[in-house]
Amino acid sequence: MTKPNRLSRAESLAKQSLEGEAISEGSAEQACTEALLGVCNPSLERMQKILLELREGQEKVQTSMKERKEDIEWFNKLDNVRTQLEKLPTYIARAQGIGKEMRSLRSRMDRAQGLNLLL
Repeated sequence: MTKPNRLSRAESLAKQSLEGEAISEGSAEQACTEALLGVCNPSLERMQKILLELREGQEKVQTSMKERKEDIEWFNKLDNVRTQLEKLPTYIARAQGIGKEMRSLRSRMDRAQGLNLLL
């Protein structure tokens, strides 16, 4: 409720000035200061509220950005798994080929050992 008092004091000093009454320099200066504070103070409170809202908004955006970054990392890992699964048939074919070659090599080694025993 101090704001209306500031304005009313400033208004009364302005009225005195207009009516030609003498006003001391200090009281006029003080009245102007009080009038400006009365006008600006709600603006300062509004600005503080806006700044608080902006900070809260920034925190929400920052949290959201962290979550999105984690989602992107998870997606990249999932994409790497998908790529490996697509290559799986090729790996299976290679492993089967290696197994077949190893069995063939083993049978040749067995025959070679059998021939060595005969000699």
